[in-house]
Amino acid sequence: MKYKIILGAVLTATLLVGCATEKQQTEWQAQAKVNKVTAQAAALAKVPGGTVEDAEMSKWKGKLYWSFDIKPATGGEAIEVAVDPNSGEVVWMSNEKEGDEDKAPAAKISKETAMATALAKVPGGTIKDGELEKEKGKWIWSFDITLPDSKDIKEVAVDAMTGAVLDVATETPADQAKEAAEDAAAAKKKKGDKEDKD
Repeated sequence: MKYKIILGAVLTATLLVGCATEKQQTEWQAQAKVNKVTAQAAALAKVPGGTVEDAEMSKWKGKLYWSFDIKPATGGEAIEVAVDPNSGEVVWMSNEKEGDEDKAPAAKISKETAMATALAKVPGGTIKDGELEKEKGKWIWSFDITLPDSKDIKEVAVDAMTGAVLDVATETPADQAKEAAEDAAAAKKKKGDKEDKD
């Protein structure tokens, strides 16, 4: 699904949508009120002694963030730190590893119950896709919902532990095409990385 957050995989630099083109990066950075240096300082303050391995602007659910992969001084997996480009505040941190999505705890809210909750937010909608995934440290049910008279897709996130609706986002056809291209590029990169290791 759109924003599956798996550091070390598609989103080594993104709980967000990584793989942005240089042109997109330039456009996004021009929109930021907080520059890269200031945002990086805020991110490093959360991982004392850490080293930035990757830094870029990323987009998640329609919002831009500075995204930094920081290697802790103590070693181990890189931690992704997202900084709001308008306020300069750290909005989330994650150190999920590839494969973590396979270690999901038993959701307290069943998929069927979460589907009903999601559909209540999009009356008349039909679920196109749905899965359990980890975003910003939380396990959620994420559903793509289509509407009969629209080409847009509504993505609804439901907390897998509480059943609360966390977010409802709209993906336009342009967003969907962009996502498909980014997913294809990320999959190609991931395959290339795997072949390099073999």
